[in-house]
Amino acid sequence: MTILELNRPVSVNNKLVVEAYHKGDVVADIKSGFAMASQKVTVKGLTLLMDAQLNDGKVIPKGHKAYIKENDLHSAPWAKGIFKTDLIEGNFMIVDLVHVEFFAPA
Repeated sequence: MTILELNRPVSVNNKLVVEAYHKGDVVADIKSGFAMASQKVTVKGLTLLMDAQLNDGKVIPKGHKAYIKENDLHSAPWAKGIFKTDLIEGNFMIVDLVHVEFFAPA
């Protein structure tokens, strides 16, 4: 077991602290004559607002993007939770790692 040194804010337990998602209007994506809501096929990158220490010991650095299905951001109950704290300027969401499709560097 490793000891987590808290010299900076860090999320734990496979939870990611990301910027709040702002829902926009539903936009149609038309291909071959068929219309589909674009959020059904889009994966949205949200910026990590603090380092995330995963249960396996890996760390995803602050500033990286966590890509989440936009459809989930519109409809999942966890996506409706918008939080505030004195550690972070503005609103944020807490997302479980299982909802992240992939990461990308800042």
